[in-house]
Amino acid sequence: MTLTLYLLDPDPSPGWIPFAGVRPLAELRAGAHLVRERWETFVGTETAEIFALPHLAGFAEAGVPPVIARHAVRGPAVIGSSTFAPRGLAPALPPEPFRLVCRGITVGWGVPAGGSWEGPRPEARPVEVEGLVLHGVHDCVRALEALLRDDLLPLVGDSDPIPRGSTVVGDAAAVVLREAAVEPGAVFDTSAGPIVLESGVEVRARGRTRNCSAGRSAPRRSGRTARSAARCRIAGSSGTPTRPTTGSWGTR
Repeated sequence: MTLTLYLLDPDPSPGWIPFAGVRPLAELRAGAHLVRERWETFVGTETAEIFALPHLAGFAEAGVPPVIARHAVRGPAVIGSSTFAPRGLAPALPPEPFRLVCRGITVGWGVPAGGSWEGPRPEARPVEVEGLVLHGVHDCVRALEALLRDDLLPLVGDSDPIPRGSTVVGDAAAVVLREAAVEPGAVFDTSAGPIVLESGVEVRARGRTRNCSAGRSAPRRSGRTARSAARCRIAGSSGTPTRPTTGSWGTR
């Protein structure tokens, strides 16, 4: 049975400033992937619509599904919270109304074929799922520690040669360079996890990179183009896991 996926943004709250009301929260990044991308992998289908604040209706950006005000949903469907970053794939889902629950917090709802959903249903059957509940923008930073390493492992593979004059601390096979510009004297530290740098990234001399992913847009499973870190300059020390919260970033 093919499910239709919808994502539901929360009501505005101080924890989501400055992004609340400016862009759909489902388009923020948790680990190496957007929240929306994580839900699409979890459910196994593209997002049909994002339910956001009324004034965001019609929000347009490359690769983003339609953004509209919340409306009734007909099943079979899953409505996922934009404040939850799923891990892995969905478990077997029951043929009845259900709630997706992570450590006691409801993070989504399921609608069976022929059923309908107009809002949260606390009486629905709970189904436990794995992931990270996001209480605000600060948790997108916390998600780097929790999710980034595992997100990057599947991306390790073919790579351009590591330029001469670079220093690698750890496993050189975990450094993946794809058209990144690297100056002599750069340091790659893979002791905390892989490093994946693609086109649009510049690593300056003496720049130290650790457990990092950045680069231009890359095609995803759905065929949409996901916006990654379109331009990034690394100079000095990048000593903690890094990934942009939104679609692009720059750092010096």
